[in-house]
Amino acid sequence: MATEVDTAVLQVLVVDDHRTFAELLAAALQSQPDLNCVAKAYDADSAESLCAQINPDVVVVDVDMPGCDGITLAGRLTAGAMAGMPLGLVILLAVDEQVLRGVRGRGRGHQRPAERARLAQFLR
Repeated sequence: MATEVDTAVLQVLVVDDHRTFAELLAAALQSQPDLNCVAKAYDADSAESLCAQINPDVVVVDVDMPGCDGITLAGRLTAGAMAGMPLGLVILLAVDEQVLRGVRGRGRGHQRPAERARLAQFLR
């Protein structure tokens, strides 16, 4: 008797103004069989536009970005999700644990840097 296997692949958008970090994170996510980095954005405006176009399951956002910071962006994305934009989860990446405590309702926080496997598990 065959058993059903969950083959769902999470569609992930990476948002970070540090292009090298965004590229490395995207590559690390792509190495996981159940994670697919569908796009990268390097600023908040691009992230909002991409979310509207591709409807990712998860958005991984750097907290410390110039212009619109990641916490503000997460608030805008979750507000958009409440208004009907399909978005599963916003995850904020921060270096400072204190910043993560300030997230409150805008998404889940994760302190970076983290091992690839630990971050992948957190996304799931």
